[in-house]
Amino acid sequence: MKAGSIILIIVFCAFIVSCSNKHKRFQPKATDDNTVAIIDSSDDSTNIVIEENNKTDKDTVILESPKFNLWYTKELPDKYKNQGFQMWTESEVYWENVAVINVFVTNPTNEKFWIGRDWSLRIWNGVQWRIPQEKFELNVKADVFCKKEAPLLYCFRFPIGEYYHLPKGKYRISKSFLLKEKDEINLYAEFEIK
Repeated sequence: MKAGSIILIIVFCAFIVSCSNKHKRFQPKATDDNTVAIIDSSDDSTNIVIEENNKTDKDTVILESPKFNLWYTKELPDKYKNQGFQMWTESEVYWENVAVINVFVTNPTNEKFWIGRDWSLRIWNGVQWRIPQEKFELNVKADVFCKKEAPLLYCFRFPIGEYYHLPKGKYRISKSFLLKEKDEINLYAEFEIK
């Protein structure tokens, strides 16, 4: 009985030591605070969470064009090329006081989009679309920019929770774009907060 217990303890200790050595071998190197850290995982994506005391949603995102809330652009997938201009949210339902939502927009034409900073949010009150209660007054500049490529899929990250109180309800986010700097296209996407 004693010999069996001693062997079991030795095996357990060897297991603990081997696990702690593996942990030390795979420690990531620290990076400067002004560089981008690359963290890879096995076969799927890795989420990076940074704790912030004043945020309800905690994530880190590097925007392609921060002033215009543009997270990224990519080549338009074939399934959208013959469907016209479209806009939709990443999810159909969000939680109360969501901080940020992702919105996708397609430009299936060969004409480049001119993108402004403006976007708007409305809540359905049962009769009409109204502006949700603002946390502070918003002022948006009217400057624009464009990507030289077209057609494209755009992904925007709108910080709706930073600007509005967001109780449960049906919402509509909208954004306008210009083609050839003169033809305005107004798009919107609806979602719910439950």
